Amino acid sequence: QQSENARIAYERQNQIWQIDDKQDINTQRLADLSKAVTEAQTALAEKEALYRMAASGSVEALPAARDNSVVQDLIKRKEDADTQYQAALEQYGPNFPRVQRLAAQQKDAAANLANARKTLVESVQEEYNTARNHVQILQSELDQQKVETNAQAEKLVQFHILQHDADANKQLYDGLLQKLKEAGITAGLRSS
Repeated sequence: QQSENARIAYERQNQIWQIDDKQDINTQRLADLSKAVTEAQTALAEKEALYRMAASGSVEALPAARDNSVVQDLIKRKEDADTQYQAALEQYGPNFPRVQRLAAQQKDAAANLANARKTLVESVQEEYNTARNHVQILQSELDQQKVETNAQAEKLVQFHILQHDADANKQLYDGLLQKLKEAGITAGLRSS
């Protein structure tokens, strides 16, 4: 009774809740966090590649730029403005009013495209920073869970020692009780 009570008290005091014989809740949480960290690191690598591509100036090669209709429209407008300006420049010369008006349109189109590119780069950078922070948070949680799991494993060792003692004492008790009953029956048979 004392051995069993000691085992149960230790189990409750140290919050040893087992899912089954081989795996407890801490181990399951450790596995889940480890998987989440791996997935977050994979996502971070993808975001970092996109960020490096954007930072190197290859903004149009980004999937976000190719899929963005505003950016594609601005690229087309700039190309059209460049073409019209070159044609007018060759035909009329640089001082002609229409050429100057087209130069202003060309400058506006270039500025709008530069702003769109800058916004796109900032967006990619923000996604990269968010992914990096997410990995750091998950890694911190994983490290904390490893500490908790190791502490729990040490407690489980003591728990299993207590459980073994309780089981051994129960077997001893059962054996002694059986012998006591046999001795009582033997004594009763002798007296009869």
